Amino acid sequence: MELTGRQSKILYGVIHEYVTSRVPISSKRILEITNLECSSATIRSEMKTLEGLGYIEQPHTSAGRVPTDKGLRFYVECLKSVRQEATKASAELETVSEFALTNVEDYLQNVTVFLSHWMNGMAVIERPFIDRLRIQRIAISEIAKNYWMVVLMTDMGLAESFLLFLEDSLEASSLEQYLTQKLHGLPLEEVKPLLETIHFQDHTWYDSHYEPLLLFLGKMVQQATQVKYHKHGMEKLIQDDSIPKESLKKFLDFMQNERKLTSLFDELQEDGHSTAINIGREMRREELFDFSLFFTGYRLEDKPIGRIVVFTSKVTDYWDNLKSLQYAGDRLTEYLTKITLMGRSREV
Repeated sequence: MELTGRQSKILYGVIHEYVTSRVPISSKRILEITNLECSSATIRSEMKTLEGLGYIEQPHTSAGRVPTDKGLRFYVECLKSVRQEATKASAELETVSEFALTNVEDYLQNVTVFLSHWMNGMAVIERPFIDRLRIQRIAISEIAKNYWMVVLMTDMGLAESFLLFLEDSLEASSLEQYLTQKLHGLPLEEVKPLLETIHFQDHTWYDSHYEPLLLFLGKMVQQATQVKYHKHGMEKLIQDDSIPKESLKKFLDFMQNERKLTSLFDELQEDGHSTAINIGREMRREELFDFSLFFTGYRLEDKPIGRIVVFTSKVTDYWDNLKSLQYAGDRLTEYLTKITLMGRSREV
C-alpha cells in the first residue's frame, strides 16, 4: 500500500523527532512540528494506520509511537533522495577535520577514530585488499644470528614483514635483488604462482640454503592477503542507553569473531562510490537486530580496494552520518591515490 502525502509527512515527522529526542512521539507533538492542517484526532487515526502497516509501534498503551525497522528504512530513503539534491553536503564537512598525513596504517586508524567520534558508533575499516597492490621491493636482512626479516613493500606504502628462522647462514643480497627485479610491479595475488614456476637453481648465485626462505616467501604472500581490520568505538555503543545490554553482549561476541565479521563484509558489495544503510533485521543476524549499519567503500584511483562499516544505534542522526561516511571515504581515496602516485613518480 502506497502512503498518502499526509501519512508520509506524519511518518517522517515521527521518526525525525524520535531519532532526535529518543522519546516516543505523540500526535500532539506531530501537530506542533508539521504544517499539517488537521485535528489531533486525524493525526491519531493516521498514526494508527501507520502502525497497522508496520511503520511505527507503541511501546505501551499510554506512550506515543516509535519507528520500526520498516519505518526507519522509509526515513533513510527519504534522506537519500534529499541528499542527492544537496550538492554541498560534503563541502559542509570540509572544515571539520583533515587527517594528518602519515603512514597508511596510522591514517586508516585516524579515519576509524574520526568516524567513531562523529557518528557516535563503532567504526570498522577493512585494510586495503593487499592482493591487488603491486610489489615495489622485497627486502631480506638478518637481524640476529639465524633470524631473518623478510619485508614486502607495495606501491601504496603498505609493508608486510615476517620473521624467519634459518639454521644456515646465507648471502641474501643476490636473492633480494633478483626477487625485486622479477616481482616488481606485480600484484601480490600473482606472486605465489610465479614463485612456483621460477627455476632458481639455474642461476649462478643460487644456494640450496635459499630453499626454506623461498618456500616461506610463498606462504608469506598467501598470509598477507588475509583480511584484517581497524576497529574503534565500542565504548560509544556501550554508553548509548537506547541499546539493550543483552544486545551489546551479542554484538561484542560478533565483533570478536573474525569469521562472522568477514562474512558480513563479504555480503556488502560496493563499487567504491556509493553509501548504503542496513537497519536491524535487514542484516539477518540476531546479534545486529538493535543496530544500524552504515557502509561505503574506498578506492585506489578508481578501483575499489577496501570497505568501511560503522555500527550505530538505530536511534541516530542518519543525515549527518551519511555525510560523515561519504567524507571519510572520499578523503581515504584521495590519500591512498596520492601516495601511490608519489611512489610511482619516485621510480621514474
